[in-house]
Formats: sequence, C-alpha cells, structure tokens
Amino acid sequence: MARCLAAEWAPHVRVNTVVVGLAATPDAAAHYGGHDVDASAIPAGRPATPEDVAAACLWLAAPGYVTGAEVRVDGGGEVPAWRLLTTTPP
Repeated sequence: MARCLAAEWAPHVRVNTVVVGLAATPDAAAHYGGHDVDASAIPAGRPATPEDVAAACLWLAAPGYVTGAEVRVDGGGEVPAWRLLTTTPP
C-alpha cells in the first residue's frame, strides 16, 4: 500500500511504513499472552525497544528522497518455530 500511495502522491508526499517485530514494552507481556518476549526467537538476540522504533521513524521523517519503503524493525525477523523444535538444547 505504501508503494502505491507513494507513486500516486509523489512528488508532494512521501509514504513509508515501519514494520515492528516482537517488541519489549511495559505492556508486552499482556500483548503476548502473559509471557515475556522470548529473545531466542529473534536473530538479533533481543526484542525491539521503543527507542529502536523511534529511531526508524525519525530517520524516515527527516527530509529525504526515500518513499514507498518498508522499514523492518524486527531484529532480523523471527526464527521459525520448527527450527526451535529441531535443535538440541545446550
């Protein structure tokens, strides 16, 4: 959607998206079913913080040429659950 809107509204409006993965916030446990975020499921080894998300938003908000972008703030994504099932615990 961002790419379509960016093409339609250019050059007067820039449209970008920020896609947040697992995030550690004060209310994260309530959002994730009463559990803390499992950092072992994130390749970067930790969940996103509000500061991580804010940095991406501020970068996109600065004057520039970027439009139609999808900026992922997810620490490399999430390790698929099947990989956790097929590995031997340390």
